[in-house]
Amino acid sequence: MNRIVTAIIILSTLFFTLLSCSENNDNNPVGPVDETYTISGKVAKIDFSYYGLENVEITFTGNDTETTITTDKFGEFSLKNLPNGNYTIKPYKDEYKFGPAEMNILIDNYNCTDAEFLAIQMEKYEFTIAGRVVDSEGNPVYSACIDVYNLYGDYLTSCTNTNGYYCFYYRDETLPFIEEESYTVIPRHSYDNYTFSPDTCFVTTKENITICNFTGEYTGPPLHTITGRMVDYNGEGIYKLFVELKKELTLISYLYTDKNGLYNFYGLNDGSYVLTIESSDYILAQDSIYVNVEGNDVVIEDIRAWDNYTNYTISGKITNTEDKGISGVSVDVFRLGFFSNDLEHELTSNTYGLFSCEVSVTRNDAESTFRIIPYKEGLIFSPESTEVTLQWIDWDTQGDTVHVEFEAEELK
Repeated sequence: MNRIVTAIIILSTLFFTLLSCSENNDNNPVGPVDETYTISGKVAKIDFSYYGLENVEITFTGNDTETTITTDKFGEFSLKNLPNGNYTIKPYKDEYKFGPAEMNILIDNYNCTDAEFLAIQMEKYEFTIAGRVVDSEGNPVYSACIDVYNLYGDYLTSCTNTNGYYCFYYRDETLPFIEEESYTVIPRHSYDNYTFSPDTCFVTTKENITICNFTGEYTGPPLHTITGRMVDYNGEGIYKLFVELKKELTLISYLYTDKNGLYNFYGLNDGSYVLTIESSDYILAQDSIYVNVEGNDVVIEDIRAWDNYTNYTISGKITNTEDKGISGVSVDVFRLGFFSNDLEHELTSNTYGLFSCEVSVTRNDAESTFRIIPYKEGLIFSPESTEVTLQWIDWDTQGDTVHVEFEAEELK
C-alpha cells in the first residue's frame, strides 16, 4: 500500500497564470489597429497572504532595447507602446525567486494581458509546486485535487481554492519526499463529471518553483457562483478583506477581496450557504450573510464598511528667534502607550521650517497621545517636546489638522 505523506499545503488567493499571448487569448484586443501594443501582468507572492508583490523590477528586453519598470501595490505591471516583436520579461526582487524565472512573449498585432509570475522568498522553502485549474473560459475550478507522485508511488495531495489555485510547500528538513529526481502531477475532482487537460504534468526538483496549470471541463449538472463586493462609505472597493464561505457549518473555501473589492465563489451546488467577513480595520454593516443557491448564480448587493479609525494630520513649524523657518530639523513623532512608545514618523522640516504627517486613532483605542520631538545638532528648542491627544470620532469624519510650533536658538 502506498504511504501517504502529509504535506504543508497552503491554499492561496494569489493570481498567476502562464498563458501565451496569441490570437486564441480572448483577453487580448485584436489588432492590427494600432502600431504599438501593451504587455501587462502581475507578480503574486506565495505566503500566508497571497497578495500581489509590489516593487518587483520587471525588465523587458527586445527589439534592441531594454526597459525596467516596477510593480505597483497590487503587484501589477504594464508596459505600453511596444512594437511587434519578441520580448523577454524577467522579474527581480532581492530575496525572492520567481516562477518562471523569465518569460518569452511574441507580440504579433495583439496586446498581452496575462504575463504573470509567482514569487517565493528564497529562505522559506526548498521546493514548491503550484498552479491553477481553470475551465475553457478561464473561470477557476474549485476543489480540484492535485496528486503529486514520486517514483515509488508515494503521493501528496492539495486541492484548489476558490480561485482555482493549489500549492505544495516542501520543507527540506521535514519531507525527504523532495529528494527524488522527478514527480508526476495528476489532477482529479470529487465531481465525476470532470476531465482535465493535460491529464499529467511531469516535474523535477531542479527549479525552486515548478508550475503546473490545468484546464478542467465539467459536463454534469450546472454549478453556480456567489459574487459580491465590499465597499467603503464612498462606494469604493475595499482591498484584502477576508471572506469565508460555509455550508452547513462546513468550511467550503475562503478568499480575500481583490483591488476592486470583489469576491467570487465558483463551482457551487444548490444549497444554503453562510458568508462571513472579517476585518480589524473596518466596521462592517454585515459580517454574516445567509445565501440560498437554487438553480442560479447569486449576486449579493454591495456590503458597506467604514474605517475603524479617524485620521488626523499633525503639522508644525520650526522657527528661529526672528520667526524665520529652519530647515533640516529632525522631527520624531511617537505614539505613547502603556508599556512602550512607538515611533510613528521620522520627519525633516523643509526650507520654510514646515513638517506634517498623518496619524490615526482606532475605535478600539478611543484616543491616542502623540509626542513630537524636534532635534538638530547645535540647537535647543522651546518647548523641548509637545504632546497632543486625539480621539476617535466616527467612521464618516476626517479629524482636524493639529498644529504645533517650536522655537529654536543656538546652543551656547
